[in-house]
Amino acid sequence: MRYALSLDDLLADTVEKFQINTGSENNPHLNGDILELEEHPRSAGELSIIDRARNTQDLGTGRIYLEEAKDERKPTAPWILLIEDDCVIAGFLSHLLSRRGFEVHLAEDGRKASKMLDEIPPPNLVIMDIMLPFIDGYGLIKLIRSKCEWNDVPILMLTSKTHEQEINRALEEGATDYMMKPFQSCELIARVDQYLA
Repeated sequence: MRYALSLDDLLADTVEKFQINTGSENNPHLNGDILELEEHPRSAGELSIIDRARNTQDLGTGRIYLEEAKDERKPTAPWILLIEDDCVIAGFLSHLLSRRGFEVHLAEDGRKASKMLDEIPPPNLVIMDIMLPFIDGYGLIKLIRSKCEWNDVPILMLTSKTHEQEINRALEEGATDYMMKPFQSCELIARVDQYLA
């Protein structure tokens, strides 16, 4: 639980230690002006601060105010859902994309990927194979496009399927782009940058 801490002018720049009795053994953490603790104190009277400038402890309640802090964390890097059952290719792609600053989440088969659709927020990009255990890439495209919040997520197929009929089927199901294995790293990165720039 995170709370914004407000102090009066006398104490705002001199607080060294913040003590709270929450009935818990876990000590609160003061991170800048954000107080992090697991539970709200039972009353303001249980709050105390130590002012290093005056070397005194103030147990009053008039100078201390708590309110829930707004989440102002910096946006995370664009992230990619990678669906690939070949561990060598998956490892290579994860390393390649991570070095470019992308966060990569891996699903090793179609069943795990379908489960993730209900458990995680939509990624910035999906990269996946067609030939996958349990649920193939065509089935996953349908599942992804059936979810409103995932409907605008670009899907890049990366597969050894090279027949025109297979390519057309993937695109008709809702894939955004199609690359064939084996692939050149520079071409893959160019495609990824195209969607995540």
